[in-house]
Amino acid sequence: MGDRGWQLTVQLSLSIDNVERKVTLEKKGDTYVITVEGRSYVASGASISDGVLNFFVGKKTFRAFVSKNILGTQITLNGRDYFLRGHDGEEETGERFHYVGDGAVEAPMPGSIVVVNVKQGDQVNRGDTVVVLEAMKMQNEITSPVQGTVQQVNCEPGDQVGFGDVLAEIKPEG
Repeated sequence: MGDRGWQLTVQLSLSIDNVERKVTLEKKGDTYVITVEGRSYVASGASISDGVLNFFVGKKTFRAFVSKNILGTQITLNGRDYFLRGHDGEEETGERFHYVGDGAVEAPMPGSIVVVNVKQGDQVNRGDTVVVLEAMKMQNEITSPVQGTVQQVNCEPGDQVGFGDVLAEIKPEG
């Protein structure tokens, strides 16, 4: 798979202290530019696993917790809760941007696929290991975000993948 060289731009509405604010998220190579009402922040080194997002802004490390609930996608950062209200962006490839819990199994970091545990048509439960990704000499189990049926597997052992590459797609039950 490797680095597809794609850029991603997503327009979001983010509730900050109960005030809706327009946010633009742009992925440029290995960095993200987040613009909130004209003020931009550059994040790098982003990785996500089991709903925990780690990233750097400058030399400062941040950890955010991402989950879906009745209010939408919730991001908890530095003790504050933010809520995503939707998006209207698409990748240049035409694929939809995937949020936590939608059935997309994404690479949380660049690395090499070691094992693929599923094939198209398999039934999986939330938390089942879908693939094993080796990064920085560590093996990371990448799990299913939902219970459902594997619709597509987009990788095989030996593939090099980039952050955010969709490794498998699972159709949620219900």
